[in-house]
Parts: sequence; C-alpha cells; structure tokens
Amino acid sequence: MEKALETGQFQVYLQPQIDFHTKKIVSAEALVRWSHPKKGMIPPFRFVPVFENNGFITRLDIFVWEEVIKTIVKWQKNGKIVVPIAINLSRVDMERDDIVDVLTGLLDKYRLDAKWIKAELTESVCMENDSLLMERMEQLKQRGFKIAVDDFGSGYSSLHLLKSMPLDILKIDKAFLDININMPQRDEIVIRDVVEMGKHLGVQIIMEGVETQEQSDFLEAIGCDIAQGYFYGKPMPISEFEKVLEENHRQEAEK
Repeated sequence: MEKALETGQFQVYLQPQIDFHTKKIVSAEALVRWSHPKKGMIPPFRFVPVFENNGFITRLDIFVWEEVIKTIVKWQKNGKIVVPIAINLSRVDMERDDIVDVLTGLLDKYRLDAKWIKAELTESVCMENDSLLMERMEQLKQRGFKIAVDDFGSGYSSLHLLKSMPLDILKIDKAFLDININMPQRDEIVIRDVVEMGKHLGVQIIMEGVETQEQSDFLEAIGCDIAQGYFYGKPMPISEFEKVLEENHRQEAEK
C-alpha cells in the first residue's frame, strides 16, 4: 500500500457539480482511483473497505486532501477559474483526535482559505457516533469548512441529521433516482420534500447520480440547487477536469 502511494499509483479524480440556475460547474468532488501496474484500474469499492479495516485509509485520505489543496492553490496562482472541492472523510478519519489539526495544518502549509474545501461525510458515518461526530463537525465548522452529508436518505435516521447537526450541504442518495424515465412517484415526493426542507433550513441540496435529461429536468423544476452525475460528467483526472471547467464557463459566458 505504501509502495503504491509512493510510486504514484493512486490518482485523484474530480467529478463536476453543476448549478441548475447558471448551468456552470460550481464545485467538484474529489475521488481516488488506484491504477495498478499489473491489475489495471481498481475501483474504490474493492480497496476502500480494506483500507478502512487496516487503518491505511487515513494515510490515503491525507494524500487526496493535500493533492486537492495543491490543485486549488495552483489554480489561484495561475489565474484559472477556481471552484470549491469536496473531500471525503471516513469513519476512521473522524475517530482521530488530531484530524481537524491535520486538515487545518495542510491549509496553513499551502496558505489556502478553508472556504474552498467542503468536508463530506456519508450518512452512515454520521449515525455511528453522534457525540464524537458532533464535536468534530463543530470543530471543522469553526475552522471555516463547509460541512456536507453524502448519501442522505440511505439510512433510517435522516431527519435526525437535519435537526441536530451543523450541516451546510445535503447530497441526496442516488438510489432515489431511477435510471429510467419512469421514476416511482414516492421517490419523486421524497426528493421534492427534501429539496423544500433544505430551502427552509438554509441547506444547499445536491442530487447525485443524475444520468438522464429527464432526471435533470425534474430536479430543475422542483428547485434543486446542484446536480452531480454521469449526465454532466464522469469522475476524471484533474488535468481533464481543468479543461472541462474552462470550457464550461466559456460556453456559458457566451450565451
């Protein structure tokens, strides 16, 4: 694992997030890919659970966080378009006493404002240790990070998250979006109501897993804020994302 990290086998990919109102890429999510010299591209679902069990996940996460921070700083220095990037924090990360200091230490090292980083946790992580998680989230919030909860609606205590945690962003679980145009009516109602709740609570809503024009039209019609999914762009290497970002903003500026 360490050798794979040292030899550059792990790569940071970015997936664009689109604002429904402006049609511009306004942020991205950082994801990690393992390009093995013999096995080829290994998908995250094969190695992330293993790394969470053996503790290597934090080492890998810190690598991803630093690459993200360096990327944003490079954009700023080169006069490029700059958008916030969401980084993922695992259960193992959140259990570390020094995790907030590690993150802020990276920001200080590269002199980057925390406003450019969104700290993203899955709903399942949020439900595992309420008191510890609340403490960590409050610490991150105080340091200037935006707090996002991913896979919202995949668990059984989602409303508890809304009322008790200092959230800025909710990402609705992609399971609510059927890949066909005939989305179940109940799923439509749930998505519509979550979007409405988000507006009342001042929480930004991101819908993940958007794959079709029909899904996009529905989400725009109900007032969803941000969309993420293959319909708008797959996770891609940073260099490719930079080109897509520049082209997207150029095209929208010309309209």
